[in-house]
Amino acid sequence: MNINELNNLLNANQNVIIAGDFNATHHAWNNTKNNRCGIRLNSFIKRKNIKIIAPSTPTRYDHTDTANILDFALFKNIPYTTPTAVLNELNSDYLPVLIDIELNRPPHTAPQHFKTNWHDYNFHLQNTNLNTFNIDTKEKADMAIKNFTTAMINTFNKASTQNRLNFNIKLPPEIKSKIKHRNLTRRTWQSTKDPTLKSQLKKLNNEIKSLIQKHKNSKWEQYTDSLSENNTKYWKKLNPCTQQTTIPPLKRTPTA
Repeated sequence: MNINELNNLLNANQNVIIAGDFNATHHAWNNTKNNRCGIRLNSFIKRKNIKIIAPSTPTRYDHTDTANILDFALFKNIPYTTPTAVLNELNSDYLPVLIDIELNRPPHTAPQHFKTNWHDYNFHLQNTNLNTFNIDTKEKADMAIKNFTTAMINTFNKASTQNRLNFNIKLPPEIKSKIKHRNLTRRTWQSTKDPTLKSQLKKLNNEIKSLIQKHKNSKWEQYTDSLSENNTKYWKKLNPCTQQTTIPPLKRTPTA
């Protein structure tokens, strides 16, 4: 992967979409392992504040049935909702990815998930120079607000680490076996173009899709059934649904 060429493409315009097979695997876009290209790409998009749009399910199964997400998109200044789906098409060893840019919805920034050490936050905040001064004009008030906001953001970044969300689903053996059979059927069809195999493949794709959805629903039901109102996990799951967040109070460190 040529990072310089990628950088030139992203700098070609204010709003850019780059999509395709990057041959890059990384935990950040739901792969189980990081390869060299993935590590370089992840470092690059972090520096450039580029948004990666990747599906949560594999886009390629190799001859050993190893599943990877290699096909995705890079977005620069594209603030719209972009749901993705992997399609079970037959004309390639890779599964095509459908990215739906919902222009009819208001632009939004996808939420990021952080873990904050509030003790460190308090420490850094107390050691931050806010450059306080007498506020007697509107301009000085605006400057004070800007300084305070910048200090809060910088302090939060120092005390926080971004969590990696793992969307990989552990499938039961019977579904894995059916996927393996489907992949073998696809490879055979691609070499023979037998219409009977094409029909079998379509049927297998539908069966696998249905089984995975049922498995997801079952796992979610098991999880929710295990929760109770007296369980801390219950409220951790409920708060994001109600868009309520709780920030612990800052504690002032005693001074001598």
